[in-house]
Amino acid sequence: MNLPVRRSARRDLSLGDIFDRFFSPEGWTGALANEGALFCPVDVVEGDKELRFSAELPGMSRDDITISLEGNTLSISGEKKSEQSTGGESEGDRMIERSYGRFSRSFSLPSGVKADEIHADFKDGILSVTVPKKPEAQPQRIQIAAGPQPKS
Repeated sequence: MNLPVRRSARRDLSLGDIFDRFFSPEGWTGALANEGALFCPVDVVEGDKELRFSAELPGMSRDDITISLEGNTLSISGEKKSEQSTGGESEGDRMIERSYGRFSRSFSLPSGVKADEIHADFKDGILSVTVPKKPEAQPQRIQIAAGPQPKS
């Protein structure tokens, strides 16, 4: 995993400060949220016939998102680009709290999914990916054929 390099004018962080930030209740998601990394929260729900993945991607368009399947690994990745001009900070900026950057999430799928029927929708900043399951093998009852009767 490649974590972004933090570039800051502040150089007086102690090793204790760094550990405190890492082990904070927000974890890396909170520590990196304002430092150029983007965290993509995903809900995974398993139903009888399908797996459903719902990812929050506010401020992104479908062209910014890539979904791929390699083997049994489903990957969702993308990039939320900053709305700032390339000339640097605009004159009115005082504080930037919104997150920008790349993200990538990967999920191991169980065997028995229909990879060729995966479907994705993107509406109102929510990406929904549906992965249908193959029907479970149903137990079959095997009839016992009537054979010759033993002689008594």
